[in-house]
Amino acid sequence: SQLDAEAAEAISEVRPDVAIVVAYGRLIPDDVLKIPSHGAVNLHPSLLPKHRGTSPVQTAILNGDEFTGASIILLDSGMDSGPVLWQSAQVPIRRDQSAVELSEHLFEIGGCNIPRVASEWCEGGIEPMPQDESEATFTKLLKKQDGEIDWSVPAVQILRANRAYQPWPGTYTRWNSANLLMRSFAVNPIPAPPEHAEPGTVWTMAGSDVQVTAGDGLAVAVEVLQLGGRGAMSANEFVRGRPDLIGSRLGS
Repeated sequence: SQLDAEAAEAISEVRPDVAIVVAYGRLIPDDVLKIPSHGAVNLHPSLLPKHRGTSPVQTAILNGDEFTGASIILLDSGMDSGPVLWQSAQVPIRRDQSAVELSEHLFEIGGCNIPRVASEWCEGGIEPMPQDESEATFTKLLKKQDGEIDWSVPAVQILRANRAYQPWPGTYTRWNSANLLMRSFAVNPIPAPPEHAEPGTVWTMAGSDVQVTAGDGLAVAVEVLQLGGRGAMSANEFVRGRPDLIGSRLGS
């Protein structure tokens, strides 16, 4: 496109030794990658070759990975497939950690190392390590519908989705033909009593949080709700204004 051509011309005029690429969601054309004399260095928030693609942090949380990390690679014509220049140590993923929090942590770790790694690479002090293609896994581009909760799945999967899909696409469900956003859940699920065992059933006990039953007989405690374009509020406050939520079945 004209924009790509203009960008390539502008980069050529600078005559850079190396390009630094962070959080850029498109493949960079080969002719642009060849402009810097030492190529383009990219920071990716996973321990490559695991979780290549556009949603590595979200996928790590959704999969229940115990740890992740940051990688600095040389870009090639593939998707996050270039040789590795540096990787962090394993970074534990907390059970209460959202994608926003984890992303910020990984980019801070990687960002602190990019100047040193880029400099050492240009000076010939780093031997690039090819990725093991047999170990490669791939992530997908997230869509709005990914955030809709399937109450038939296990509770832990719902909790992971809520952490992974912050801030976008968020987790939501259908209630009274409207979208009800589930902004926050408590970390630990609890057993659902037999009378509330149907997945998607909303229930509560005196002095407790609002609970929704999942597909494995456990229930998740909803902490913050938001209906449509209205403001977010605590689940207990929401129920005081809309008591018919209790006893209803979500997802329809």
